[in-house]
Amino acid sequence: MRNFAKCLLVLVINLVRQTERWRKAKFFCKGIGVKPERIVATDGQRKLAAHGSTFIWGQYGCSQSHGNALLKVQKAFNEQKVQFALILEDDVTTASNVSTSDVVPCLKNFVRQLDKEYDWVALCLGGQTAICNQGGNGPSRVPGVFHCTRVLQAHGYLWKRTGLSLEILADLIERMHNGGQIADNAYASLQKKYSSAFFFVKPALLVQDEQAGSSLQLASGSGSQKGYATALRKAASGATHKSQASAARKRLPPKVVEALGSSRRGVKKIDRKALQGMRSEFGQAGGSQNAGGGSSCKQIKKKEVAVQKAYESTGVFPSKRVAYRKWGVSQSVWQRMKDKLLSSESGS
Repeated sequence: MRNFAKCLLVLVINLVRQTERWRKAKFFCKGIGVKPERIVATDGQRKLAAHGSTFIWGQYGCSQSHGNALLKVQKAFNEQKVQFALILEDDVTTASNVSTSDVVPCLKNFVRQLDKEYDWVALCLGGQTAICNQGGNGPSRVPGVFHCTRVLQAHGYLWKRTGLSLEILADLIERMHNGGQIADNAYASLQKKYSSAFFFVKPALLVQDEQAGSSLQLASGSGSQKGYATALRKAASGATHKSQASAARKRLPPKVVEALGSSRRGVKKIDRKALQGMRSEFGQAGGSQNAGGGSSCKQIKKKEVAVQKAYESTGVFPSKRVAYRKWGVSQSVWQRMKDKLLSSESGS
């Protein structure tokens, strides 16, 4: 463990045209004391723009790029060149309470303690826990490290070479390259399948730079895994640019159209905080449909009726977890129904 940095393969995912991000990523890696290798990201915009698949440029590029990085790790592990691999996105930075000089010592400490307690494979260095699975992401026997069974965001992952890691890497690569899964969803599905092998750091060690414009995820009227899969099918069908672009524009909420610019093709960068604010605002108004998910107004109404019937029959308002698992209710719909039903009861 003395030469931890030397037995660590560091890969940074970066688009060729984003030279400034690559410069910053190299500066960041130099600050933490490691030498990065560039993984040239798949340019989803250039790959799919001819089909007009505006919703999936970033998602496709992100998924394919992470798959390529994992292929590099898989090869290095098979050849036993390194014991650990660190995959980073080019907008990664340290959390506000962490200095760059602390990153590698923290990683060494986490590795040393995890090795004593678990047969672990992957450590997520910061992410967003899914609302539906808060109970599954419980604390581990290592301080600051939690079990990882449903954690999104893949901007920083530390991998350890084991027999199981090679199996998981092969599964992940297949899901991203050939299975049509978004990178976040591919990771989350494997976290559930191999629940004893994945862990995440909380509070986060590494985060994504909020000042960097998001070129990976754009608010849309048909997002998430469902929208991604649908758009991939349309792109593969050979639909014309004009028909795809026209359909895409019709589904975008007006405020998002304004944020994306006059071309409405997703070419204008969106500040991460502004994007989150838009999604939150749309979600409060109409559930996941307007926040970028796949539910229609009719489906949202059906979910609301199910929640109301359950509340009226039991006298107890369903928890977020129950509402999500039984009826697929999003957080915004759940909160709106709770406020509506409980407030009406107190008023009467």
